[in-house]
Amino acid sequence: MAQPDPIFAFLNAVATWMAAEASPPLVYAATPRTLWIGMADETYVPKDSSNRPQPYAVIQAYGGSVQQIGLETTSIQIKCVGYGDNATLNLAQSLYQVLLDGNGRPARNVLFGTAPQWRVLGFLNIRPPGIVSRDEKGRPEVRINFDAQFMNNGFFA
Repeated sequence: MAQPDPIFAFLNAVATWMAAEASPPLVYAATPRTLWIGMADETYVPKDSSNRPQPYAVIQAYGGSVQQIGLETTSIQIKCVGYGDNATLNLAQSLYQVLLDGNGRPARNVLFGTAPQWRVLGFLNIRPPGIVSRDEKGRPEVRINFDAQFMNNGFFA
């Protein structure tokens, strides 16, 4: 039997954790949802009063930077898209804050998930959110990039 992709499993656990920790909390495990892995389906994004998709976020590994020697480290990007610069930046800022501890420094030794349980030893190289482009609809694309150094308990057991 093929083993599940450990990076997808890790991203799923990260997304679940971030959705719960964000202020206000985001919807990840149900539809309509505001947080996605890999690619969003705007059909299932909550709508505003004008029936346009509200700001949403997509989390994905990027750059092929998974390190297999020593502790696993992967680069992660969160892309937030939405109508209105402020609303989209606010969503990104709420996700960015989850990556920081109470002193505003990158969080360390974060434990989350079940079967497997993941431990992030540190969030590294966190770049704060900023508008980097606009999509084909003129909406801002706000991105947060960071590396996560992690380990799991019993993923391949």
